[in-house]
This record gives sequence, C-alpha cells and structure tokens, in this order.
Amino acid sequence: MSIDLRQFHASFFSESLEGLDSTEANLLRLEGGERSPELLNAIFRAVHSIKGAAGSLGFPQIGRFTHEFENVLDDLRKGAFDPDPEAVDTMLACVDHVRYSLRAAQQEKAMGKLSEVIGKRSANVTGEMTVEVQSGSQQLRTGYSQKSAQHTASGGDLSRDEVPLDLQPYVSGYFDEIRKQPTKTAK
Repeated sequence: MSIDLRQFHASFFSESLEGLDSTEANLLRLEGGERSPELLNAIFRAVHSIKGAAGSLGFPQIGRFTHEFENVLDDLRKGAFDPDPEAVDTMLACVDHVRYSLRAAQQEKAMGKLSEVIGKRSANVTGEMTVEVQSGSQQLRTGYSQKSAQHTASGGDLSRDEVPLDLQPYVSGYFDEIRKQPTKTAK
C-alpha cells in the first residue's frame, strides 16, 4: 500500500511559510543583539523542519538549499561565527529565497494539476504534452489510467538555478567564507 504524499503538500507549504515568518522575526531579534540559546535553537529548528519535510515530500531543491542553510545555522549555534549585520542580512536573504522557492513549488504543483486535466483531454490526440514551469520543462505522458512526469531537477549539490541570480554570488561566497573560518572555542 503506497501513500500519496501530495495530501500533505498544503500543510507543508502553510507550516513552512509560517516557520519562515517566525525565523525572520527571530533573525531580527538576533540582529538586535539577543543571543540566547533558545533563540538560536528556534531559528535552527524551523529551517531543519522545512529541510526534512521538503526532502520527504518530493521537493529536493528546497531540501538541498535548506540543508546548506541549516549547516550555517548549526555553526551559528555552536559559536563558530558572530552574527554580525552582514551575516544576519545573508541569513535573511536565505529566508527570502526559501520563501520564494516554496511559493514557486506551490505554483508548480498547481500547474501540475492543470497539466493533468489538460493532458487527459489531449491524450487521445497526442498522448503527451510539455508544460513550461518555473523550474524548467515538465513532460507529462498522460492517459486516463496512467501518468508519469519527468522533472528536469538535477541531483547532487546545491544548484545555481536554485538561488535567484542576484543572490548567487552573495550567498555562495558567504557560505564559502563561513566554512573557511576557524571554529571558535567555547569560553
């Protein structure tokens, strides 16, 4: 017996967007000087939850990006770097990117449903169709009793396509710099 995970998508999007709102508010508290372990853990947990759910529910691009973001937040929790204004700005940009990615995935999901309906009606004419969505082409082979979709998602490391063009150098460079910094020792 297989479970159709699409039934959980609406909750995933709703809860993830709420978690991002909370994370954004907590990052602003961090920027204001608050450094409590509870605050740092709350920021980490929200992104960790999105990462886990994204991976489980079939949103690998969101999962890969939040995994990278989670690593930086874990370093923050461990005291590996100080959350200076530039660091907080970068983390806020990451929150904005995850929010954008979630909304794009919601739109793609809606486009997939529309494609399925259109595909069923056109299946007896062509048997398949291609639909352009934000993440690239999606080819749908449709029929009344069977359907399959092939997405142009690539596996492996974080893809440059998963980060908005204007943020790519900033986010990538920041993550690289964080990883190069020596770990601080606890006092």
